[in-house]
Amino acid sequence: MQDFIEKTQCTADDILALAAKSVKESEISLHHARNEASYVDIQNLMNKYASYHYYAQHGKTYEYFALDDPRTTAELGSTGVYKGRTKIYQMFQIYHDYNNQPGTAHLHPLNTPLICVAGDGMTAKGYWLTNGLEVLPSPPGKPPLSMWFLDAYNITFVKTKDGWKWLHFHMLDDVKAIFYVSWSVMGKEKNPGPGGLIPPSYKTDSYEPYWRGRGPSLEVETLPKPYEHLEE
Repeated sequence: MQDFIEKTQCTADDILALAAKSVKESEISLHHARNEASYVDIQNLMNKYASYHYYAQHGKTYEYFALDDPRTTAELGSTGVYKGRTKIYQMFQIYHDYNNQPGTAHLHPLNTPLICVAGDGMTAKGYWLTNGLEVLPSPPGKPPLSMWFLDAYNITFVKTKDGWKWLHFHMLDDVKAIFYVSWSVMGKEKNPGPGGLIPPSYKTDSYEPYWRGRGPSLEVETLPKPYEHLEE
């Protein structure tokens, strides 16, 4: 070490500073690598959900929730919040079984991903827009109802021993319309969702769908942005 210092004309403090810089750069590289891996895992989770949604296999997405975490919630539009293992199971199984009758369909390809992993690497927030179509069940004797949808997913993820899971799953159906009716006319009608079949854990007024008297409800400030750890 003494020979190296003399040859390079560096002081011991210089060597320590270089070592500290190298360690810091390694930490930054590991941080970036961790985040990149998390982005891929989260995108894959959401894409699997979209695929199961299309193929009417909603029951398989139940395991994507952090069911062992008592904070876990699911919310579809303005239908209320479903909290905890039992309520989420009822919502995803019973409601989606109802919506998966013969002839129905749910096509929602995801786009515009915004993903932010917390500084501590334990949680993440994501936001996606999805323009799609659905064919929904109708009263007996009538054909299924064809509709256009523009939805948004605003989701908080938590890292578990089994990988990334949904902690708070919120789907907002911002624009919707029967395929032959203008969405500016129909948009103000709220989607009854599972609330008509399964009472939610509690109601919320945090969401209003689009209609011709106002724009989409999600404020820009609620989009994911850098944060160190999740505070609830």
